[in-house]
Amino acid sequence: YVVPVPIFEPLSAPEKRWGKATRDFVGRVDELDTILRWAKDIAYSDGESKMLFIQAKSGFGKSALVVQALSDIRKMGLKNRKRVIITRNISNEGDRMIPFSMFRSIFKDILNEMHKNLNSSDSISTVSSLLSSAEENKEGESLSVTTVETSGANSVNSLSSTTERLLFLAKEVEAPPEFLEIARHILGIRDQNNENVKKTQSTNLEAIVHVMARAFLRCTNHAHLVVLVLDDIHLLDELSWKFLKVLFKLKHNLLILCASRPLKSHKIEVDSAFWNQLHEEYTRQLRFSEMHLTGLTENDIQNLISKKLGVRVGEIDRGFCIDLHAKSGGMPHFACQMLETIKKNDIFSILENGKIGWRKDLRQEEKPDFNFATVGELMVNKIDSLDAPVRTTLHLCSVLGSEFELFEIITVYQSWLQFDDSQKSYRAKLIMESLNAAVNEGIIEEIYEGGQLDDSEKSEGDIALAEDAFDEIMFASKQKKLDRLANISYRFHHDMWRENILRMMLDSRKRDLHRVIAESLDSDFSVGGVKEHNYYSMIKLLRHWKLSGNASKTILLALEVGRSLINVCMSAQALKIFDEAIDMLRKNGKADSDDMDKFIGGFPLLLTSLDVDDLKATVQIHIEKGKCLSNLHLPDQSVQAYNDALSIVERAPASAELKDRSITFPVFSGLFVLLKASAIVQDRECTYEQEIVRRFVAETKLHGDPVHYGRALSMQAEVLARLGKVFEALESLDLLSKIYNVDEHSAAVCKTYGSDRCAQVFSLSAMWCLQLGNEARSVALCEFVIDTLLPKMDLKNVHNSLVLLWPLYSVLKERGQAKKMRALLEKYVFQPFAEYYGEGHTTTFLSLYKPAGMLLEVCEDVGIDKLDEKVEWVLSEGAGVFTEFLDSAMGNYGRTCIK
Repeated sequence: YVVPVPIFEPLSAPEKRWGKATRDFVGRVDELDTILRWAKDIAYSDGESKMLFIQAKSGFGKSALVVQALSDIRKMGLKNRKRVIITRNISNEGDRMIPFSMFRSIFKDILNEMHKNLNSSDSISTVSSLLSSAEENKEGESLSVTTVETSGANSVNSLSSTTERLLFLAKEVEAPPEFLEIARHILGIRDQNNENVKKTQSTNLEAIVHVMARAFLRCTNHAHLVVLVLDDIHLLDELSWKFLKVLFKLKHNLLILCASRPLKSHKIEVDSAFWNQLHEEYTRQLRFSEMHLTGLTENDIQNLISKKLGVRVGEIDRGFCIDLHAKSGGMPHFACQMLETIKKNDIFSILENGKIGWRKDLRQEEKPDFNFATVGELMVNKIDSLDAPVRTTLHLCSVLGSEFELFEIITVYQSWLQFDDSQKSYRAKLIMESLNAAVNEGIIEEIYEGGQLDDSEKSEGDIALAEDAFDEIMFASKQKKLDRLANISYRFHHDMWRENILRMMLDSRKRDLHRVIAESLDSDFSVGGVKEHNYYSMIKLLRHWKLSGNASKTILLALEVGRSLINVCMSAQALKIFDEAIDMLRKNGKADSDDMDKFIGGFPLLLTSLDVDDLKATVQIHIEKGKCLSNLHLPDQSVQAYNDALSIVERAPASAELKDRSITFPVFSGLFVLLKASAIVQDRECTYEQEIVRRFVAETKLHGDPVHYGRALSMQAEVLARLGKVFEALESLDLLSKIYNVDEHSAAVCKTYGSDRCAQVFSLSAMWCLQLGNEARSVALCEFVIDTLLPKMDLKNVHNSLVLLWPLYSVLKERGQAKKMRALLEKYVFQPFAEYYGEGHTTTFLSLYKPAGMLLEVCEDVGIDKLDEKVEWVLSEGAGVFTEFLDSAMGNYGRTCIK
């Protein structure tokens, strides 16, 4: 062939969340025509991206419609020799807290597409199965940007692992280190020696989103048509929506199929401006459209009866169709369930009119399956009719979630029932028989990595596999799961099954099951002694700890997850995690205005139940919340979070047993930063600020740690100097000089407070001495900062270096040392930022770099030959324009930006 024929492989790993097209599909003719027409338009015309948004209530067949449409698209691609890539994701509960959650399903797919494309330019196929478990668990696999060189297709031939392909892609799209960190979490790759990856402290999250989009484009640019399918998109996280927005605007040959519950009752986390643009501009351009699915019609039900019972449409009694339509509510899945029961129990017969209908001699015991007012009642009756072991297994499955792995079920069973080796075979058989029974009843779907199994493909190996799993859990080292076991998972056929099962269970039983699951997953969370740090696993575990009612475990895990997100500057996502945990401590209902003194942050907290360890964790999570809110420029809410932390320490009974009170020290520092940013309104005497500083100094002095006491003294010196009490400020500086040692304390101060606040006050004091006319001491302090402190600072912390140098800016410039000042900025700020961060990254003071350096050049008559360029920049729009926040912040470090 001139153009190779596309090879369509078995159902891929992402399809384990979907099932496959069925021969019994009926109806939705117009909807299928629309989807296929849009796909053809894109594939044939190299057209712009399009998005189709399908809304329907649970059980009305939106997923089945999409699966059927994908089958038609595959056939279209095969018939017309078009390269077609299909990748998909189903969102689950909790995904809103997972950044870029949709990539959990599609990232490995697109990496594999890139690999195949580079190995053979003529390779044409749909997305193949996930990389093998052996590759994922390859020992020693880690993220190090030095392990792969981008030297063309030949080097890609050797990229056999997920990590290698990821690193190759990262270099191809010039991704920053944060991309690798996020991708590692998404793919679940252990980061054992990632020291070669230079981490940054300031990330432009929008840039990360664009890198994600470029990575997707790089891996799929060889296809005539890319179909991205997102089911239950109402559960999708905000960052995934941002990615979709960028991809939709950049990508050609892309069809995005979204399936969602009705948006009247479910809110989606999409940018309102983009959503409006979809409904207005892109709708006019015929690039966006919505579908609203309702139940099947009576004619559709008639066609379904024909297929299920194997009779012609004309042979079916109309009353039979009407009755079945009413009882099923037009819901395809449940109509199929009813027809299977009718066929299995032989409940139909030929009527007097010669057509197929209800059997006239139905016995009373044969009627219950059809005498229900709602579909929910029918489901409850069906569940009640199952054997006790099957119901028990379904209880466990429903608490595990909408989707769950066989390995999880067996792990929890072993922890739950604590049986020994003599019971292994019996328990394995019982579990597999229960799961198979639930599958046969259409309640759950059994799925392998290679796709959903036909009955003819199943074997008696399931029970043996479960026995192997028990061996793995009970006796093995747990360094990795059995490959076969990792490929098997289950999913509830419809959420309504799970919802009804949960509704039938007592709250106490659900809490107990969540506790058992959390304990089992927590013990399995550490593989070979190394925690599997990925967002999906940690947030799943967090959900079970929360629903089990264990506040202590929930808070500790939330702190770990939140801090991990903050490390890649996802403060907004971390805030959601912290709020989830804090919510556990709240009783229902807000405080009455007369009883506010009994409440923390307007909510009553269960303070009496906290022991010392719980108290520490509770205070820490409020502190982290305060930092997040400050990073997000929400100062009022940040102040509230810090004040809540102090209130908890003051009111919790366990505070009396708290020996180390240093947990509150970051609160004082955080409040002080907000005070300097004018986020807290206070009187002219700054009474509140002085009281905060007094308490901080007293607490840290009593504690005795020079790291915290030094920070408190530096804070005291700053406040006194700002109030005009410069001599007293210098006395605090003298005390600081006696306890602060840059070699011993600087790194610890930076770790605790973000930057070396102790060193920075020495720079500020140079200006104070100048104000007092003590020029000799001012110069001496400048030299101390330049010669002793600056060389000991971490070059990657450019924010700290700039704050340390900024008070010296005026002192040196106005004494004819502009050249020296510019050299210091170049060495400690400009060059390190370019080396460690570079283009695409940002920092709070980045807009200050160019004008600060340019002013010093002018002062020393450097670059006069380029004066025209400087003038052009100065006159350009936006030059020298600084935010009020930046101007105020720099004023606190010596001088405002516009002075």
